Amino acid sequence: MNHNHKNARAGSATGRSADLGRALQTLFVPLARLLVRTGFNASGAMESIHRAYVEAATEYFAERKWPVTSARLAVFTGLTRHQVEQVQADLSDSTDIEPSKFNQITRLLTTWHLDSRYVMPMLGEPRDLPFSAGPKELSFRSLVRECAPYLDAQELLDELLRLGAITIHSESRDEEDGVSESERRMLVRVHHRAFVPEPYDSTAIERLGRVFAALAETLDANFSKKGTSAERFERNVNADFAISAADEEAFSALARQLGQKVLEELDAWLAARRRSAENGRRVGVEIFHFVETDVSDSPERTSEEAPAEPSVIDTLSFLKKD
Repeated sequence: MNHNHKNARAGSATGRSADLGRALQTLFVPLARLLVRTGFNASGAMESIHRAYVEAATEYFAERKWPVTSARLAVFTGLTRHQVEQVQADLSDSTDIEPSKFNQITRLLTTWHLDSRYVMPMLGEPRDLPFSAGPKELSFRSLVRECAPYLDAQELLDELLRLGAITIHSESRDEEDGVSESERRMLVRVHHRAFVPEPYDSTAIERLGRVFAALAETLDANFSKKGTSAERFERNVNADFAISAADEEAFSALARQLGQKVLEELDAWLAARRRSAENGRRVGVEIFHFVETDVSDSPERTSEEAPAEPSVIDTLSFLKKD
């Protein structure tokens, strides 16, 4: 009896490993495609995976208050002790004291759109800012100094101009004032609240890691806390059949419109919170539009035909509807 129970448990563990392996390959295909395009080879990816395994195992030991040794890490990660010690040396040498560039720029744009100092009364629109001004005046440079202190104001201005997030124009004045066009003050006008970096820009690459990590962390947390109040919100909605190109385009526009609205409301709520270092945790929501290819649909069903009494699962609640 005990022997059979042990075999059942072993089989279950093997099945879970196989399922995880398939899920991992599914996850890695789009990531590997991106890496191939940028010339990042499998050898470099393996080095990153080794570092991630050692870092994750170290955190796992800390949760259980186990001593962290290279021998124990080697057993749990499947690496050799030499590989573990090399990764540990690399991790201890790495210094990352500057805050995220993406976070700094996002905070700058949020402050510009929501902070009462930078918003025009009654209109609720962000003010046009001079690039530089006196010590007690608002300017683009003072905004950068406040929200993105590790970034160069001129370089950031050039980057946001290139992305179309801002434009520069001359201050409007009456012609009678006798001030020439060249003497008029140049103002910076912001057009977008969201920061979307250029593809393969260093900030875009940084965001790539953050997005993948955020989703994986959420799924991992929910595996551990399924059905509890601590479970993190993670839902999706998708068509269970192939749709036309016109409907796909319309869905993309609708998702962009509604998603942006939700994100701006959440951003405004977060901007009103006070900063607190005591918890050491940040929160956020990631919304993205995905497309699945090679979808096979039933040849008997057309877009005009409704399925006969199907069992519908609401993907927002995962509950069966009658």
